[in-house]
Amino acid sequence: MRMLTQVEGVVLSVAVYPDSKKLAACDGRRTIRILDLQTGRELGRRENLPSPMDKLVVSPDGRRIVAVDRSGKVFAWDAEDLVPLVESASRECLPAMLGRATKVWGDSCRVVTRGGVEISTDDGGGKVCAKWPNQGPGVVLLDQGQPECIYFAISDDGRHTAVMVNNCSFEPASLVYVFETEHLLCAPGWEDREDLYSEAIDSCGEDGNVQEMIFSPDHQRLAIRLWKGNGVTIWDFQKGEAKGYSEQEWYSHAITAFAFLGNEKMIVGTESGEIEVWDLRTSTQNAS
Repeated sequence: MRMLTQVEGVVLSVAVYPDSKKLAACDGRRTIRILDLQTGRELGRRENLPSPMDKLVVSPDGRRIVAVDRSGKVFAWDAEDLVPLVESASRECLPAMLGRATKVWGDSCRVVTRGGVEISTDDGGGKVCAKWPNQGPGVVLLDQGQPECIYFAISDDGRHTAVMVNNCSFEPASLVYVFETEHLLCAPGWEDREDLYSEAIDSCGEDGNVQEMIFSPDHQRLAIRLWKGNGVTIWDFQKGEAKGYSEQEWYSHAITAFAFLGNEKMIVGTESGEIEVWDLRTSTQNAS
């Protein structure tokens, strides 16, 4: 691993620019920083944000930084000089501001993939539904009753939809499913619940509650971060394999934010303010 920089307060979110040369990072002291990914040098910052920003992304064209605060409001800044573009908007505006539905978080939300499939969750319930263009009513992909929360993410190419279901009971656990959205687009009338490849590529159970998940740039893997976790689980859903990555000396510093830097590296932020670069080829791996 390589230390990139140290910031004050908890690292809440990190996002890599499309050119992989810069990083946007938000901390618990309501500050966004733009960092050079080679040197760690600070290129710009914006302080005194209206509230802490839990989710931070850079638009695919590299022109905007978009964030979601803890109340679900959306904010956007120019990615070069951090001039505000949107001071406050509802969560439903996030896909439009990004240019495409890269990631969406929340208990109730709706996105449309690049192939035209509408994926939505119901408010407070555990249903995830899909509706295909010009194909009549939609179908229920998942029905998990009334979980604590249910989130999902869309891969950059729009092909895969990941759904995570958190259940905060006496034994917290999360289930993560990956749906091959474009396969479903070709077969909206699927009925065989036993055929995983017609509804989901695979599912991955995790001991503890998943807090965040992101697709790798090649769309072949999903990285999963658990609550108060000291590592990251990377799930290759094409191979059906999951591996845990951690650094031994990090056991006292819980991971609070992460993002892919290419397919073989990861940017990781911690509770104590470190921002590190992990090489996934050399970091400690524990098969699971």
